[in-house]
Amino acid sequence: MAQSSTSTFSFPDSGGISLTTADTSSALHVGYAPISETAAIAAGFAVFGLQQNNALVSEATVPAANLIREGRIYAEIGDGVNTGIAIANTNNETVQIAFYFTDSAGAQFGANAITIPPNGQIARFLTEPPFNGGSVFLGTLTFFTLSSASDITVAAIALRGFTNERGEFLMTTLPVTPVGQRGLFSGDTIPHFASGGGWATQIILVNPTGTELRGTIAFTDQIGQLAVIDTENAPGAFFSYRVAARSSWRLRTSNTGSLYIGSVRFRTSTDSSDIPIGFLIFRYQSAAGFTVTEAGVPPARSAVASRLFVETSGQFDAGEPGSLETERSTFPAAVKSQNS
Repeated sequence: MAQSSTSTFSFPDSGGISLTTADTSSALHVGYAPISETAAIAAGFAVFGLQQNNALVSEATVPAANLIREGRIYAEIGDGVNTGIAIANTNNETVQIAFYFTDSAGAQFGANAITIPPNGQIARFLTEPPFNGGSVFLGTLTFFTLSSASDITVAAIALRGFTNERGEFLMTTLPVTPVGQRGLFSGDTIPHFASGGGWATQIILVNPTGTELRGTIAFTDQIGQLAVIDTENAPGAFFSYRVAARSSWRLRTSNTGSLYIGSVRFRTSTDSSDIPIGFLIFRYQSAAGFTVTEAGVPPARSAVASRLFVETSGQFDAGEPGSLETERSTFPAAVKSQNS
């Protein structure tokens, strides 16, 4: 595609379109892409990939973001992991953003503010200025606009980076959760997990409220039966969670043993309590001991009908390099594909 600041598109009812940027430039361009439409608002997202040594090592999806005044992200630093955040100011005036960290015990620190110029953007890892989150951290980052005007909003997304055993940089998209009540952001089910056979899953719960949340999570297999999963705590099908106010909680499963696939459901300790916002990150480690992929399953709500973008090319089932295929349901079909 020729370099351009604007691209036009059209597609039929119930259809879709994909536009691809060129990767021939040696210069790195970072920013954001506003979408302007003359009719109904389409559901959009971007998929960006990273090549190292002429091989595609990672891809991540950035969904079109709702404009918000405040948000909270899961934040993790250490053991090869770093968390980044990108905030775009789509206003024609300067916006000030305040932020603070909350550790896993609920303690707040690192409060500060940043300024984003009109129609500008900031993208930084949390170890970098202006965040300076330290070398080891587990918890959340909360941010909010300082303007009193209700129409001064921003778009934001978080990304998790993991440098694997071969020095390759793997990317995973993290959701920006609302602050306060959960509303319609997510439900009580994470629709996919994979554990064993080289796959490991991190269940992550983010507390959107200012009070501690407690409850249980349960692993269920593909036929609706409880699944006993080996985790960092102990094997089990049920686990208790306790999420400090404004913070996060995680549970990591093992990648050894037989492969289990299914969903995760979480419940509160009392009927009157709110439930945290849940999502997960799963990764696959090859027999050689290299982590070759990570992906995230975002918060999900139940729906009567849904629509998703699908794409296929090449001989995916034969393992042809460069081939791709959309998997609508869970694995194990994806286990057979490392076609990069």
